[in-house]
Amino acid sequence: MELPENQNYPYSDGQLELQANAALTNATLVPQDIRATVCNRRLTLLGTTDWAYVREEARRAVEDIQGLGAITNLINVSRKMPRILSRVRDLWDRVFPVRIRTRLACPLPR
Repeated sequence: MELPENQNYPYSDGQLELQANAALTNATLVPQDIRATVCNRRLTLLGTTDWAYVREEARRAVEDIQGLGAITNLINVSRKMPRILSRVRDLWDRVFPVRIRTRLACPLPR
């Protein structure tokens, strides 16, 4: 995400990185293992999360920092959801046998 050009902003990359990491720490929905690095006014978000909303919240937390030239979001969203969905399907199948699911007309999507 490119941000407006601001060549005369007085903060160094180190100061911008401190501001970004403080903003991430203060963001209640962003876990502590999400970090920011800054090089040549370009901020990069790093880490792994189980949820896409955390990735977006991290970006929102740092996007208003003055002096940044660009934001690159490299936060990886892990793929734990298929395992969770598999467990839900197994539970669904045990709780609602096939004949009951047919009568209810609400099968769990595959």
